[in-house]
Amino acid sequence: MKKHALPFLLVMAFAPLAEAQSSVTLYGLVDDGITYVNSHAGHPNLYLDAGIMQSSRWGLIGSEDLGAGNSIVFDLENRFNENTGASSGSLMFGGWSYAGVQSNQWGTLTFGRQYDFMAYLSVYSNSGYQTIYTAHPYDVDRIAGEFVNNTVKYVSPVIGGVGVGALYGFSNAAGEFGGASGAPRTVSFTVHYEQQSPLSMNFSYTKVDGYGGSAASVLLDATTVRTAGFGVRYAFSGSSLYGLVTNSRVSNLIKGGDDVSSTNIDVGVKYAATPAFCVTPGYSLERIGSWKANQVNLMLDYALSKQTDVYALAAYQKSATAGFPAGMFYIVNPSTNVGYSATDKQVALRIGIRAKF
Repeated sequence: MKKHALPFLLVMAFAPLAEAQSSVTLYGLVDDGITYVNSHAGHPNLYLDAGIMQSSRWGLIGSEDLGAGNSIVFDLENRFNENTGASSGSLMFGGWSYAGVQSNQWGTLTFGRQYDFMAYLSVYSNSGYQTIYTAHPYDVDRIAGEFVNNTVKYVSPVIGGVGVGALYGFSNAAGEFGGASGAPRTVSFTVHYEQQSPLSMNFSYTKVDGYGGSAASVLLDATTVRTAGFGVRYAFSGSSLYGLVTNSRVSNLIKGGDDVSSTNIDVGVKYAATPAFCVTPGYSLERIGSWKANQVNLMLDYALSKQTDVYALAAYQKSATAGFPAGMFYIVNPSTNVGYSATDKQVALRIGIRAKF
């Protein structure tokens, strides 16, 4: 991503001159396109949908060099829908919003609003290459990316190809250290391997306690969501093979009933036909509770430049459970749970453009 650096001393025009080198970088991304769904809440639909390949955003990321391999870092990111002008969740900074310390020797410690480590598994999943429509039901495994408020996050330096990380999200509610409705607590950790070799692997785990701490807890009316995943990717000649398995459990249902478990499997290949043109087929086996589905996707992506690409997606899902309709994530609205097909099949076609700066 090409970014335009702004000298920190121009921004802080009245600050004392410092010897340490500092910078603030403006960055952003706009993603938009047209989606057709054969059966959307029981009807065909052709509509404009933004932020499907990646969420549209702009942000300011900065650092101040303290010397000896240490620096202060921060990121403030606004996510928005360019079709309506609305900010994500009506938040000024609905994306990353953190500050912390980075050390070449000791790792990075940050505080604020950040992703838990399940989101890092997206690079091993279909949703990392074939839009959010290929994420899993209710985003129960959080692969689509769910930000956590009030976090302390540590990421170690990579030693021998291995790195670890841990995150704790405070409830920030008096007397509710373990989390409560509207004031969830989050615990997350990761172990990953990625060296100069073409092989990379990642295991991540997240547990959220408190209603409202995840999309799944709201949609399934529960207070606790546990999820874990393991991803593998092998790169070669600009292309890559990838695979992901996640298992999740939604428990403490407010209205009673048994716990809900979910298992999802993704496999795919990103094939670089030319340096500018990639073809990415993928397959997902999805299961949540008694509902199962198979989904196949095909993504075509062409880079017009280093900053802009156009893409086309075809996705097909078929419910494997009698009496249950098909419904792709995000085509089924994660806030309202509306958008299922009228049958056991759902087809989505999309053309889009993504521009980065």
